Amino acid sequence: MSIQKIDLIHHSHTDFGFTDHPMYARRLQKEYVGQALQLAMEDPDFYWTAETALPVADWWQSAEERERSLLITALQAGKLDICGMAFNTTAFHTPEEWDRIVKWLPRELTKQWKPCSIMQNDVNGMPRAALMRALDQGMNALWIGPNTYNALPPCPTPSAFYWEMPDGRKMFVWLNSGYCDGYFLFNENWRIGPVPAASDLCYRPPGPGDIWKADEESVRCAHRRCLETIKLLEGNSGDNLEQSRDGFTQNKIYGGYPYERLLVSVTNNYRIDNDPPFGPIADFVRKWRELGLKPEIRMTTATEAMHRMEEENKDRIPVKKGEWVDWWANGTVSAPVELAAGKQAAVNLKAAAMLAENRMETRRNAGEPDTAGMSKRQRADYEEALKQLCMFHEHTYGSWQSVAAPFSIDARMMAAEKNIFAYRALALSENLTAELLRGGKTTGELCLINPGKYPASTWVRFPYHCLRGDYCAVEDLISHKRYPLLMEEGPSNFKRPEAESHLSRENVSKTFSDCVPGQIARFWADNLQPFEARGYRLISVNEGEAGCGQDTEPSLDIELNQRGWPGRVCRKGAVVLDGEFGAFLSCRPKGFAPRWVLKDIFLEEDEKKRARMREESLEIIAAKTENAVKTEENEYTVTYRQEFSHPSLEWGRRELILYKKENRARLHVKINRKSSFDPEVFYLAFQSPVHTVPLFSNADLPYIPGEGQLPGSCMDYYATDGFAWYEQGERSWLWNGMDTSLTALGEPHVSERAAKMPEHPDRLLSMIFDNTWDTNFAANSCGIMEFSYEVLADGGFRREELPDVAQALNKEPILIINT
Repeated sequence: MSIQKIDLIHHSHTDFGFTDHPMYARRLQKEYVGQALQLAMEDPDFYWTAETALPVADWWQSAEERERSLLITALQAGKLDICGMAFNTTAFHTPEEWDRIVKWLPRELTKQWKPCSIMQNDVNGMPRAALMRALDQGMNALWIGPNTYNALPPCPTPSAFYWEMPDGRKMFVWLNSGYCDGYFLFNENWRIGPVPAASDLCYRPPGPGDIWKADEESVRCAHRRCLETIKLLEGNSGDNLEQSRDGFTQNKIYGGYPYERLLVSVTNNYRIDNDPPFGPIADFVRKWRELGLKPEIRMTTATEAMHRMEEENKDRIPVKKGEWVDWWANGTVSAPVELAAGKQAAVNLKAAAMLAENRMETRRNAGEPDTAGMSKRQRADYEEALKQLCMFHEHTYGSWQSVAAPFSIDARMMAAEKNIFAYRALALSENLTAELLRGGKTTGELCLINPGKYPASTWVRFPYHCLRGDYCAVEDLISHKRYPLLMEEGPSNFKRPEAESHLSRENVSKTFSDCVPGQIARFWADNLQPFEARGYRLISVNEGEAGCGQDTEPSLDIELNQRGWPGRVCRKGAVVLDGEFGAFLSCRPKGFAPRWVLKDIFLEEDEKKRARMREESLEIIAAKTENAVKTEENEYTVTYRQEFSHPSLEWGRRELILYKKENRARLHVKINRKSSFDPEVFYLAFQSPVHTVPLFSNADLPYIPGEGQLPGSCMDYYATDGFAWYEQGERSWLWNGMDTSLTALGEPHVSERAAKMPEHPDRLLSMIFDNTWDTNFAANSCGIMEFSYEVLADGGFRREELPDVAQALNKEPILIINT
């Protein structure tokens, strides 16, 4: 037997939701910090690790000075440990959010003690962007305990490796076999029945004698079980090299474990998630030691255990590179409207920060005092919005019965609390941007501000009645060029509908008109420079449109398919689009209890059998398109619109805008999903005219899928910053999704467990909806959903500029009306 020592790392798994309302789960986790501190001070064999930093930060804010001093003493003595990441989280954070997540602890605490490790439990992936920021803060070890539910670890567990970052720094990684694996190493499952809420008085947490029994007979029984499992770990159990220990966790034990020390984590088997510290584990450890049983076991902390493991095995630990793509990312798009709100909030915050920075730089250049560019209140709003966004992307999106009982109060209240994080962030970010610009120096009756680092040319829309007069054009105050005001249909709020034509099919309540002519005005903004504030004069109807001249520009080369939709578009030799561009399709399982059908496919180990099961059980349905219509053409753009139908939709529509002065196209897709709890995945398909593997980015760190990710991590889909970059020689094609950030390549890979690049990675599938999960995420999102995309061909910018280019595409110029 090579395993001589076993380290037990006891922690409470932070899952803000799932078992209890997120607000109450957060309160419980805060209380657990105090309970663990007391146990650690009273019992010499009890050690505890705060899995995440947020509960400790909450506890610190309300703790008395004596309690704070006691915590510092326990930390410095190694009795307690605090991992430095705020919470277990998804892969959808921005760089600004990751900066915040690894700095969640109060400064007064980190002045006296700084975390050396981070934990990511439950979740099945981890962006390198998070680790690089953790390394910046002095955290050099990652404990990750992925849940194998609907997912796979990238390599056999448990194991250790060094994870090399793009800048050459390395993070020591302990890849655990599950965040409660330590319990099942010694014990049978105690968790019985449904997941009780903490308020359910019919249930109670386990006490002494319920689990981790410390009498001699029980400890010797646990010892026998431990030795059996160690045989599995080391591959000494004959042909049976793996074993499912428990019907709930389904964690697999792999052979070939090479180290003398084994690290395992222990929660509390009451609910496993959001549970209090369990003091009697120390009694079990003492009895084991008294009986002289081998291997030796001890309680310790995550940081100390990983440090020991690394020191003992430095020369034997392999090095790995690449992005760790998250298997659980698909659950997030079960609520696409909220995901879009969160993404827009992040775009707004980035724009606000850049506007403030630009304002500060302008003042500095003018000889004025250097400021942060925001007032104290604005900085507070920015910080609060950022925290709300971080909480929105925390890994728990709903109750454990969110799919099984979607109409229950429990499921509804958890979803409401989760979604409010995105909406609060959006509201704060919108008002912050407005406050930064309101009252500033502007020129003209209309002032248009570009909040990005790249030039912008676009249509600027606004409610016509904002002008409080009759106008037909605007005039650029610098170039004196005039641009006509074009009128569109729009809402006429609080007005009784006068005709059926005044009601769109989206107007389901038919209360106020939303298709009244002359409600929306628009004009063309041409080549607005980064952070430029361009002033315009309004041209009255009496003055007329004189001077609104036409620019000569080579026409686009547009080839239409049989339905009249652009199938190929070129401009000055650049191929803007060539093939599918926003084609709607779905993938759904057939058969009884279809979510179990998906699970059966995923769990099938034989690749050929799994492929056969997919072919027999999965149905791919493409939308049927109507004849497209060219709705408008002018000197700047040409627009096409096409309706489509699909069994899962009430209706669908896509609109394509082709730009005449840029190698650029914009697609807007709107669907109305029928209410259904049946699992399915929606895609919008795009064909790149550059036929190569794209470059993705996560939190501004680029990587090439396949070769640029950890072998064994998810290749069925990718959580990204929302854009893909295809480049080959002098040709390039930037695809940018504004509202969603989950992408597949080639074809739908539902339950495929893909292990190699598909044959056609130049076909990009934007995953806009996925409700295939059976817990923790939304079971049914229905109604109107909107998705926008932009592509740029041969843009002439460098790879390192891609995040800023995408940000510029995502944030339209801001109009201020001063009439």
